[in-house]
Amino acid sequence: SAEVLDKHLSMVQRDHEQKSQIVERRIRDDAAVEEAKRREQSMKEEKIKQERARQEAEARQKATAKLAADAQKAAYEAAQKEAAEKEAAKSRAEAVSTSSQIPQNSVAHATMATSTEIKSELPGIKIYADSSALEAESRRRTLHDQVPSNIYLSKEYSRYDRQIGKSISKLMPTTD
Repeated sequence: SAEVLDKHLSMVQRDHEQKSQIVERRIRDDAAVEEAKRREQSMKEEKIKQERARQEAEARQKATAKLAADAQKAAYEAAQKEAAEKEAAKSRAEAVSTSSQIPQNSVAHATMATSTEIKSELPGIKIYADSSALEAESRRRTLHDQVPSNIYLSKEYSRYDRQIGKSISKLMPTTD
């Protein structure tokens, strides 16, 4: 009876070991599946991250190219404006020299404002303007030239922004 009892306990122990091995295998398989899912998810996230980085780099490159094109365009326009200003100054000098040749006692000269002809950037177009308007425009251009064209890119922008705000607040009437 001891042998039977011993065989029975051995069989129970073997069954228990087999069941525990099956459970351990299932746990290992489940852990391997979970690990594979985690790796796949991390690979997907890495691909998404790389794609975003690539898109951001392309956007930065496009923005840089646009800024360069804008800067080139601004430089071209500034050169055109400078040429127009030189031409305006030349025509003003010619107008002053011709107006000094006109007799000072002329009634028509006393009643008419002096107007100056400016050659436009477009061929065949002439612009007539009063000398005070031309002076105001030249003052505006000198102020415009004092402010850097790429001010929005610099850290000093906020400083200029505050200065402009202060100047505007000085000019605006206060309402009480």
